[in-house]
Amino acid sequence: MSSSYRIFYVRLLSGLIHQLMILFGVFQIIKTQNSPLLAGLLGLFLFIPSLIVPLVAVQYFKRITAIGRAFVFTHLIYFVALVLILGNPNDDLILWYTAVFIASVARAIRVPFHYAILKQLPHPVGRLAVINNLSWQVPIVLAPLLLTGLNQLFGSISVKVCLLLLSTLVVSISLPLIKHTVKSPSLDRQPFLSEMKNQLRGTRRIWVPAGADLLIMMMVHLPVLIGSLLLFEQLP
Repeated sequence: MSSSYRIFYVRLLSGLIHQLMILFGVFQIIKTQNSPLLAGLLGLFLFIPSLIVPLVAVQYFKRITAIGRAFVFTHLIYFVALVLILGNPNDDLILWYTAVFIASVARAIRVPFHYAILKQLPHPVGRLAVINNLSWQVPIVLAPLLLTGLNQLFGSISVKVCLLLLSTLVVSISLPLIKHTVKSPSLDRQPFLSEMKNQLRGTRRIWVPAGADLLIMMMVHLPVLIGSLLLFEQLP
């Protein structure tokens, strides 16, 4: 197995563990607040650091100190927003979300931290990294809304399980296409924003394959998220 594949699957596994942690807390919001939209927005708040910061930070490593201050400031803003969104939840839930948010920030700063110590960029920081991040961060926002729609349309757990099995079948058919995501390491090493500039100038056209990669990876993650929500639904 090539290094690209190993890194890809390690990132996939770590992302899955992280999203399951957040999903448990999101489901608690659905149960206590009865608002899947609120849960989805909260998931988005939790993911903003690890989704946005790496795309920007990798372009400005000489300003590590400024980036560090921005992390602290951003963390305080989101923690206040988190408490305001939750209203008046129990202390355990606030502690849970605080821990998960810190994990999200830790994921966001790993690339600048790696650069600050070793003075070199870890692989990957390009298209593969962005696609992998989006593939499990976007579904965490959509999954509560999708599950609510399934509840309203069908209501029966057996029907939802059938839909989950169907989604899993689609994923199993799509899995071989993941090779397309990791077969071009030279593109993967290209910083994402620089790559975007190249595409806008017309020198490199990979929006279509990158979009296909993203859809495939989201198909892998969505059944896991919905299945986990169905499992959490049975918890007291």
